[in-house]
Amino acid sequence: MTRLLRLALVPLLAVAAAYVVYRCCYLPWRADVERKRLETITMALWQRQPIFASVRARENVVAARAYLDRGIHNTGLYMAAAANYRLFDDLDDAAAMYRAALRYDQRPELYYNLGIVELNRRHRAEAKAALVHAVLFNPWLIYDIDDPEMYSAAQAALASRHLLFFPQ
Repeated sequence: MTRLLRLALVPLLAVAAAYVVYRCCYLPWRADVERKRLETITMALWQRQPIFASVRARENVVAARAYLDRGIHNTGLYMAAAANYRLFDDLDDAAAMYRAALRYDQRPELYYNLGIVELNRRHRAEAKAALVHAVLFNPWLIYDIDDPEMYSAAQAALASRHLLFFPQ
């Protein structure tokens, strides 16, 4: 009886092992390949801004969401999706993508981009918090902030921690 049970378990274990390899190895690898492809396309769209940019950006979002909606948490895919949402002025979804990425990875560029999106959405308090956080991570990002009020807030945060010297 135990021999029969073992013979029955072998195909079941093989299927389970194949699923684990697919889910834990193959899908993340494919998601990373897709991330690289989407980053290249998105950078070209941002630099050239062709007429069809919003159409292509929507296609890029669908491609990124195909992996994100399956539970593959690739920070680069979240960032690519957010950048493409920004290309066709869907700032709410762009902010949601940056926030989702922050659940898995806390990079200064995520906070910075979230702050810029929040500024464009006219959510100044959220923008200030995100930009100050970004600048505390990477002080040199302060020079990319164009808004005078946000620049002053970031400068004050840096000065309180003595991270950069600002001549008066």
